[in-house]
Amino acid sequence: MKERLSPTEFLDCFSSRLPIFQEIQTYGRANQVPILSDAAGRALAMLVGLFRPERILEIGCGISYSTHWMLTASESSQIIALDTNLVRLGLSERFLTRSRLLPRVELVHQAGLEYLTQSKALYDLIFIDSTKKGYAELLDECYKHLSPEGLIIADNIFFGGLMFYPDLSLVPRNKAGVRQMQNFCARASSHPRLDCYFLELGDGLMVARKK
Repeated sequence: MKERLSPTEFLDCFSSRLPIFQEIQTYGRANQVPILSDAAGRALAMLVGLFRPERILEIGCGISYSTHWMLTASESSQIIALDTNLVRLGLSERFLTRSRLLPRVELVHQAGLEYLTQSKALYDLIFIDSTKKGYAELLDECYKHLSPEGLIIADNIFFGGLMFYPDLSLVPRNKAGVRQMQNFCARASSHPRLDCYFLELGDGLMVARKK
């Protein structure tokens, strides 16, 4: 018997995950593909499980790790999953096929802002985990496409810790991304029609509900 469990191992004793979670994690670590932290994943699953959104838009699905967290938390949810990386979309399709969850997902090769400006649909939950370019503009479009009392959840609001440097000269290669995230968080927190919360989970999580 192992002498000491990790927090993830302890929590898995009470909420078992599909084997595909470990497979995606292993691939992500081996190939340097960023995926949602377990803490943020459990929080995302909790919100989806409690809120039971029927229509979810995922902006930046990567290799489907967060997609699996949401799908396994609510059997009634359907997801439109966007990504601009065709290789990762292909991997998502493979992993979702292996977990038998692909029928509940529509994989789309498109950027979030472009997709939303062309869509007239409303979503009960929009999950954002994409490149930081255009984040501030993305918030306004997400709000327009939220159903009443819908949720916007954004991961990586700490931007790998870069947000903790007020002096942008210390992050010269990522100034634009840091500014985008600063603007995104400021606009979300001051939005008159959003109840906004920031959580110190993983790389930072923002949860906003439409009033």
